[in-house]
Amino acid sequence: MTEKKMDVAVPAFLLCVDGYYLYKCFTSRKYASVAVGPYAFPKILGIALAVLCVAIIAKTLWQGRGEKSEPFRIGNPLGFVAAIVATALMILLWQKFGKFYLFGPIYTLGLLLLFSKRENRFQWKNLLKIVLITAGLFGFIYLTFQVAMGIWL
Repeated sequence: MTEKKMDVAVPAFLLCVDGYYLYKCFTSRKYASVAVGPYAFPKILGIALAVLCVAIIAKTLWQGRGEKSEPFRIGNPLGFVAAIVATALMILLWQKFGKFYLFGPIYTLGLLLLFSKRENRFQWKNLLKIVLITAGLFGFIYLTFQVAMGIWL
């Protein structure tokens, strides 16, 4: 399969999954006592995913006219497998112990380190950047879920 076909097939598949996800979000129970209930964030997330998928498909089809597409290949197969294993482990640990704010940053730091460029992976500037990205991401998650919506992850 070529890269162009994968650039259309994967977002199209995600768009189908997102359609079911949005259906479940919009048909779930409503909270009348709050302006922004716990189901508002998943709806926003699902709509954003749908918009991104459509944009990727449109961009691929628009820019890919007349271009020769290379065969699709995974550049770092060991990293790909490690990311899948780490994701499964993260989900299992989160379900078993419920410590999202402990396991989440470790998972994120690990993935960012794994997919950093090899030549500067352990340089202090790269490590500082990875730590700041992780801190910013989990700060945003904490403010969004815990502070704004009152949902403890």
